[in-house]
Amino acid sequence: MDAYAIVLFIHLLALLIAAMAASVAFYAALQLRQVTAPPEAARWGRLIASVVPAFPVATLVLLGTGAYMTQAQWSWHTPWIDAGIVGLALIAVCGSGIEASRGRALKRELQTAGMSTRAHRLLRDPTPGAPR
Repeated sequence: MDAYAIVLFIHLLALLIAAMAASVAFYAALQLRQVTAPPEAARWGRLIASVVPAFPVATLVLLGTGAYMTQAQWSWHTPWIDAGIVGLALIAVCGSGIEASRGRALKRELQTAGMSTRAHRLLRDPTPGAPR
């Protein structure tokens, strides 16, 4: 087996790990929208927090292995490679910026005011980054 095949396997494995972590986080976020008490919210929040570390690792592995494969057999001017890099950057910004700040705001609100009106609004807001 050559190096390219091994790197491709690692690349696809990182993609699979990221997809599984995103699925778990999405499921927990859906369950979080249904909570009625802070302990329930904390439980789902802990599940989300447990999978969050997979995202930066998967992002770095995807970038590294993708860069190797691009350098080895493709071109940096290939449009789908550019689209993949832009897509990965957008996912990273949305996750670490918008959704992370939203989660921190929800956690603070639940710790200070419990299931307040603002907490309900944060839990059920379908638009990430919307004014609160």
